[in-house]
Amino acid sequence: LILSRWLGPQQYGRFGLALVIGTYACYLSQWGIDPLLTRRLVRDAEHARRHLTAFLLQKIFSSAILLSCGAALAWLWHVPAERILLFLGLCDGLLLAFTVPSAFDAKGKIGAYTWFAAVRQAAYVAALMAAWKFMPGESSVLAAMLAHLAGIALQMVLEWTWVRRVHGAPVWENATAEALQLWREALPMAVAFASLQGVNWVGPLLVEWAGNPHELGLLVASNQLSLAAASFLSIPARSVHARLAALSPAERQFGRHVARLMVIFVGAGVLIAAALSLLSSWLMPLVFGAKFAGAAPIFAVDVWRMAGMLDSAVLGSALICRERTFAYAACNVLALLIAIVVGVVFVPQQGAVAAAAAVVIGRVSFAVFAAAVLIIDLRRNNS
Repeated sequence: LILSRWLGPQQYGRFGLALVIGTYACYLSQWGIDPLLTRRLVRDAEHARRHLTAFLLQKIFSSAILLSCGAALAWLWHVPAERILLFLGLCDGLLLAFTVPSAFDAKGKIGAYTWFAAVRQAAYVAALMAAWKFMPGESSVLAAMLAHLAGIALQMVLEWTWVRRVHGAPVWENATAEALQLWREALPMAVAFASLQGVNWVGPLLVEWAGNPHELGLLVASNQLSLAAASFLSIPARSVHARLAALSPAERQFGRHVARLMVIFVGAGVLIAAALSLLSSWLMPLVFGAKFAGAAPIFAVDVWRMAGMLDSAVLGSALICRERTFAYAACNVLALLIAIVVGVVFVPQQGAVAAAAAVVIGRVSFAVFAAAVLIIDLRRNNS
């Protein structure tokens, strides 16, 4: 809310594009390891220091690779004025990948993790308010990105201080072999999570590629609000994985339970998406300011991603609980490819509205593919 009023649509779009680059870098660096690390820390608490060292070393390896590739891509970026900004966005995402929620989850200290995240956000807001007052003009978007980067750095320092105190200092002996093993085991989840975020954030890149910079800020604002609404709605969906994991995949009630959850979550997603879509022309100027009124038709389409995200949460958890992680990854990759194809075909003519539609189609495509795999799997199991 502060950024949209301070930067305006054009600069806000540039900032959002840098964050998109950072999001991709973060998920590529995370490599889907967090759920695997949580399980290791819970089941083998005696060797928690060793597992956390492997996690830390894997992040160092992946960050070095991605930073080198990202620096080259940033240098070759077609808009010279955005090169430094995109490189800072890359650094932002890679630093965020070093945060370690698994260490808190394994100890039942989610509150401590949330507190550190709140400190980060408070520092970020304070820095933005100061920069808004003292740094107007072209440098404002760089100041905003540096403030965001500094907030993540603060959270990382607080987290790893806590980790050293609770779990102990890193143990570097044989850490390389364990880091590589962690990397291999998490490969299907890495592909899945990277593709999933690719679908969520493919829109701004498509608009930038199509040469519609005047719509970029409007699309970023729409994406931010849609994902914020979806995040609140997905909180109940976090319990789905635990419920399905408690059932034996061989039980007949597994499929019935998935079907009931699908009806509940899809129904809720459709109703809320329809309501927000109808309110879009009132909601976007209210939240982001009058300059973002043009984002209303984009948001009216974009908000339908929520229905796809909620049914994807149920179906994705079902595939993971049935140990079909490779199928889960394949469904996400196919969904990403469909979103890209739709965007490449329609964004040059239809602009940001088509980019939002591509995301919605991508999320729904995943649900269709995942449902097909699950139905075949359940029928094969029952026969």
